[in-house]
Amino acid sequence: MARKMTFFQKPLGATLLLGSALGTPYILFETEPGEQIRRAVAFEATSLEMTPPEITQPGNAPPVNAPPERLMLESLQNPVLPPSVRRSGLDPLAPASDFQPPIDLREVLRFDIDPDFVYRRFARVSTVLSDLSLDGLRVPLVSGTQAYDVAGSLTYYFDINKTLRRIQMQGVTGDARGLIELMVQHYRLHAEPSLGGQLLTTRWNNRVTSFMHVAPAPVVTSASPNARFAFYLEINPPADRYGLSQEAMQMLVQAQAAKRW
Repeated sequence: MARKMTFFQKPLGATLLLGSALGTPYILFETEPGEQIRRAVAFEATSLEMTPPEITQPGNAPPVNAPPERLMLESLQNPVLPPSVRRSGLDPLAPASDFQPPIDLREVLRFDIDPDFVYRRFARVSTVLSDLSLDGLRVPLVSGTQAYDVAGSLTYYFDINKTLRRIQMQGVTGDARGLIELMVQHYRLHAEPSLGGQLLTTRWNNRVTSFMHVAPAPVVTSASPNARFAFYLEINPPADRYGLSQEAMQMLVQAQAAKRW
């Protein structure tokens, strides 16, 4: 009889490891995948190389006179680069160096990105095994040292045509309000009633296509004020045939079964 693979022996399981250099446990809905992620954080965190750039606060929300799914798709495909990037003259396609330039989340959370952008924009890129139809590229992500900044990992998933089909981001922050505001205003996620933190989703034909969960860290100490909250984000284009990843679906199903939302 074949031996059953554990979560981390599966190629897809590795994509959920939290890239947090702050070493704070990450737990999502207290599900089995979330618990396994929490145990693996300490190992994954040691592999990240980070520098502390500044973060640019979220800008104004896009127009609201269109359906939510259209607004989200347009904002992802036609992003407005943040002022910090325009003022600095930073070319997003310029070769990366050992020093990681400041990262505005609106610059890197968009669907007009290709693999070449990832390799040029980030100093360190790791290949990730996804499902059989997508290839993954993971990068360490640090937006700064303020409480509202984020630290973690960002993973892009491309199809055979090198078209971006999925974005996952997971990490920690000291103040989640800015991140939540960005997701609501710029990416059109909506808050759902839930336990164990805050859940935001985007739906297409009443089916969840993107979501973010933010939860208080199990233990908060004065030594790590910028790691008071852990978050998991997965964004997929509306009406895309790929939809949520297997892990994301499992998290939501288990959370719903446990009446967490």
